[in-house]
Amino acid sequence: MWIVAPFYFMIAIKLMIDGILRGSGAMAYFVAATVPDLILRIFFAWILSPRFGSTGIWMAWPFGWLVATGLTVGFYRKVVGKRNAV
Repeated sequence: MWIVAPFYFMIAIKLMIDGILRGSGAMAYFVAATVPDLILRIFFAWILSPRFGSTGIWMAWPFGWLVATGLTVGFYRKVVGKRNAV
């Protein structure tokens, strides 16, 4: 909990924006932000677990969340920008 709890606000933001993207029909952007999250969590767990043990696996979650939230916010701005331009 000490590792992932400080980052729950980030996943809350990501989930809210994911709902907006799905609701607006931008499923490709939603998938493009979600799949890298899953892949990065596995990658970072693989990299960090030899050095930190099971703690490294838990450390991988916030790394994936950081990247996924950044992608989601970027895609949200792109979708909202398109809708406002019309």
